[in-house]
Amino acid sequence: MERRRKRGFERAGAFGTQGLGLPAPRARELRLVSAWRACAGGPLAERARAIGVRRGVLEVVVEDARWLETVADLLPSLGARVAERCPDLGIRRCRVVLRGAGRTTTSVPVHHGPPTARGH
Repeated sequence: MERRRKRGFERAGAFGTQGLGLPAPRARELRLVSAWRACAGGPLAERARAIGVRRGVLEVVVEDARWLETVADLLPSLGARVAERCPDLGIRRCRVVLRGAGRTTTSVPVHHGPPTARGH
């Protein structure tokens, strides 16, 4: 679908998810998925998918137990980057879920800013 402007057509989606006329929950989901993919990168985003934000907790699901710990280690900084891209989602913490096994990591706060040395 394209919109007609004085200078010609614009591609659908050029106005973000609001321009598509999607219901608010679906628009939030698309913003989250897009931000996650941009922050995590394609290969990691294929193995660990952001599935939602519930009560301020970004939930990421992995299919393989080998990825659970790896993603858990990266999640505080990745979660902070997603939170910066989508402040309206209210991400304060994040956790990884292993699909089908019911295993999850403890939710951890997102890490804002560069790492600092303790005591300095």
